[in-house]
Amino acid sequence: MAQPSREWIAEQERAERELVDRFADLDAVIMRVEGYALRAAESARALSAMPNCDGTLRLREANDLRQVLAIAKHHQSNLDRVHLLEEPNRRPKPTQRAGGRP
Repeated sequence: MAQPSREWIAEQERAERELVDRFADLDAVIMRVEGYALRAAESARALSAMPNCDGTLRLREANDLRQVLAIAKHHQSNLDRVHLLEEPNRRPKPTQRAGGRP
């Protein structure tokens, strides 16, 4: 059976680094959007407490952001699960390690 080329291995490593970077980017985006949702909800409460003000639009914005967050977190958990399922396949088996010991 032929061994993979160095170029193919380098491409796979680059793709894996990109995936890990996207995970980090997604975490940062989720944290920012959580802050936006919290601020929108606080603004809605403050506006609703003031006379002649309506916080309905800000409340809708907060709810929309929470819904987007729920979707993003769901997809992130699926990505985590897939990554964890694939990762053990890359680890060397005990017999492949130095000395053949587990």
